[in-house]
Amino acid sequence: MQADEAVSEVVQKLKDRGLTGPYPRPFVVARINPIRFSKATSFDFDQVLEKMLAAAKKFNVEKIRQQDQAGPCNCRGACITKNAGDTSHGHVCLHSAPREHRQGAR
Repeated sequence: MQADEAVSEVVQKLKDRGLTGPYPRPFVVARINPIRFSKATSFDFDQVLEKMLAAAKKFNVEKIRQQDQAGPCNCRGACITKNAGDTSHGHVCLHSAPREHRQGAR
């Protein structure tokens, strides 16, 4: 499938730029989804895939920032990495952190 390959290329470009996130593929698919905000109730499958493929091909990874991607708790930006610059150790969410950590982080 061309659309799947195009999405995979975008995901790889995001990873190459150092952007991390728990769900990069759904993030990209949501961004290129032409029916995301549509009020229509029926769609032509082929047209939707064509639009998604075109959107994936012109996807500008330079405009995506780390905070645009939701963290593990979907809080967009309140999650921070445990070790600055080292994202391999996961995230600490300020929403679920003990109170003393939340106060110290603000």
